[in-house]
Amino acid sequence: SQPVFAAAERVVKMEALMPPPKGNRVVVCGGGWAGLTVAKYLKRENPNIDVVLIEQRPNFFSCPISNPWLANLVNLDFISHDYLQPATKYGYRFVNDKVIGIERDRKRVYTTRGFIEYNYLVLAPGIRYNYAPWFGDNADLIRFTKMNFPPAYIPGSEHLALKRKIWEFEEGDFIITVPPGAYRCPPAPYERACMVAEVFKRNKAKGRVILLDPKEDIAPKGPGFRMAYEQVYLGIVEVVTKASIKEIDPVKKVIKTTAGDFKFADANIIPPQQAGELVWMADLIAKDKEGKPTGWADQDPLTFQAKADPNVFLVGDVISPALGVAYPKSGHMGNSQGKIVAKVIASRIAGK
Repeated sequence: SQPVFAAAERVVKMEALMPPPKGNRVVVCGGGWAGLTVAKYLKRENPNIDVVLIEQRPNFFSCPISNPWLANLVNLDFISHDYLQPATKYGYRFVNDKVIGIERDRKRVYTTRGFIEYNYLVLAPGIRYNYAPWFGDNADLIRFTKMNFPPAYIPGSEHLALKRKIWEFEEGDFIITVPPGAYRCPPAPYERACMVAEVFKRNKAKGRVILLDPKEDIAPKGPGFRMAYEQVYLGIVEVVTKASIKEIDPVKKVIKTTAGDFKFADANIIPPQQAGELVWMADLIAKDKEGKPTGWADQDPLTFQAKADPNVFLVGDVISPALGVAYPKSGHMGNSQGKIVAKVIASRIAGK
């Protein structure tokens, strides 16, 4: 069978990165809140399970609590940690590499250095950005927007770039866009507006934060954020609701919305979001009634097993908003789901 990934010919010739499993091996792809929790609690449930965590980033950076870090309310050591210490402490194996292919029929995960065989697979890749509603397939505009107005919703350089931007900001309007539909950490854009305003306030910058929100009102935690904007950051934060984005010109720095057009000096442009790349790679994206991809994972709402493959589990921010269960995309939910999945897999291995 053909692996689902680019450069298939090269990967087919790859050798095994580690020997075949002697007992039960669980490969966890993604070292965020959900993936780390699965790895830890699987070893707690059954120390004999061979748990392998694959993560392409060399260190953990927490998106939860990153907004206070933007305003220097917590330091970097509080939200960034190494992967080696927890792997050693809990007894699972850590592979710092990128997943480039998944063969579900052969139960193989391919990395840039070789393949790893599994009995059970957990996919916890987080999100990917979806700029298509704004720019179609214009790769140049997407790249320009992402580089110049980074979303900072995926751990890495984007957060560092955004922090530099807000601390160096001097005057004008700084726009933050609230994504339409389901997105990672629903309160985050509103919290981020507070933190950016806090920096402007401290630096006495001649600027204001304009929050463009497609919803009819601030949600979740609307009353609390309204109070903060009106009592702590009065005159610095302006919220524009019912502002669905129709068009963005990142070069001229203009955003056209259903609530009017807005020019900006700088911006934190947060685009629509979808399940992370690995779920697409594994062909486990849900489809709507017309057979079109929904953009989110297709899994059982109780066990988190993929509907198309009982040996694959999908956890964290990839969760479909159509499950009918209240699973907001957050670190807390990823942690909770990870514990559930660890119990489900351990129970299956135990024959329960």
